[in-house]
Amino acid sequence: MFTMRDKVRETLLSHCGVTHGDAVTIALSGGQDSVVLTELLLSLREELELELSALHIHHGLRAASDSEELWVREYCRQHQLPLTVHHLHLGQSSEAEAREARYRIFAQYDKVATAHHLDDCMETFLINLCRGSGSKGLSSIPHRREGIIRPMLDISKDDICAYAKEHNLCWVEDESNSDTYYLRNFMRHRILPELKAREDISFVNGFAASLKNLRQEAECLDTLAACYQSQQRADILATLPRPLLWRVLKKRCPALNRERFEVIATRLGQGAFTEQIAGEIFARVHKNKLHFITKLPPIELTELRDTVELEDKTVEIREIYSQFTHSDIDCDTIKGKLYLRSKRSGDRFCPAGHQTDMTLGRYFQKKQITDKDRRVVITDGERILYAEGLGAHKDVAPTSQTNKALRIIIRRKI
Repeated sequence: MFTMRDKVRETLLSHCGVTHGDAVTIALSGGQDSVVLTELLLSLREELELELSALHIHHGLRAASDSEELWVREYCRQHQLPLTVHHLHLGQSSEAEAREARYRIFAQYDKVATAHHLDDCMETFLINLCRGSGSKGLSSIPHRREGIIRPMLDISKDDICAYAKEHNLCWVEDESNSDTYYLRNFMRHRILPELKAREDISFVNGFAASLKNLRQEAECLDTLAACYQSQQRADILATLPRPLLWRVLKKRCPALNRERFEVIATRLGQGAFTEQIAGEIFARVHKNKLHFITKLPPIELTELRDTVELEDKTVEIREIYSQFTHSDIDCDTIKGKLYLRSKRSGDRFCPAGHQTDMTLGRYFQKKQITDKDRRVVITDGERILYAEGLGAHKDVAPTSQTNKALRIIIRRKI
């Protein structure tokens, strides 16, 4: 008979990358799942020559945290299990922030065993399904990711409870696990029991089989994606199926979300473009090569005629004969051809309506302009006539004698 101990042993060796003599640190909260995991690993310690220890994280978010720590300390003393306790000071942190703090601690260890099980996978599947995830998200929690291993991932919560009862184990209860305000707890206490209770389906077995298929498909796509990870040619990337392309680009740019991915995937075969991903992160196709950049390069010196298309904006000039503003340029003041570029070190400027001449950088700082290297500056080869966000220079702005002026129209693309 294939016991729970056998399942954990098989998972450790086949899916978690554990070999004889490895050091494994158990994430021991004191809850039922982590206690069962600890008992199973202790039963395998001699056979697999494991160097076992435990870590406990005191989150400081609940009144019971102190008593839980004491319980874990006594448990580890009785089982001669070396223990390290980490105290967090999270204040009013969210569940996500607490999770990030835990994983920063886990990163300090070579192999950390957590007590995630099959029901956790079910909950994660349902949550990711509601969020519109693809096969990678739906394949749920992996057996191993970096230094975190999950030996009980193929074992159901019912089997864990049965094991705890059979072996007369004790543990501490976390009352927050019953609060259905949290989506995961809602799935755990409201949705999963209904699915498991139906007699016309075998939900747990069917889910386990589907999860195995999803993991295999995700692994296959990840393997294929690795073949294109260094590929930059936009025309080749444009031929990839969307699920494969998503993995290639997401690996290259973790900030990419599905919405921005769809835009980029559609534009890949359409020539040069620049699309914002998030903040100052951009996807840029230039000369048929796709790059993810954190900041757009300065604008090169370009002759300004009717319209100039830049990566992130369109610049247009239009002659006007009335209703002039301080942002227009009096045509009689222009001495030569017009050019546009980014600001340069030492550029000085005085906007119309001002009297003080200072560097463009200083004016941009006063106006709290953060993208100063992408602001359009217009010159006639000798002087700066116009600066985006500041208007025309005071010496070229229209006056009561102006008959014709140039209006600068700038339209942002991103």
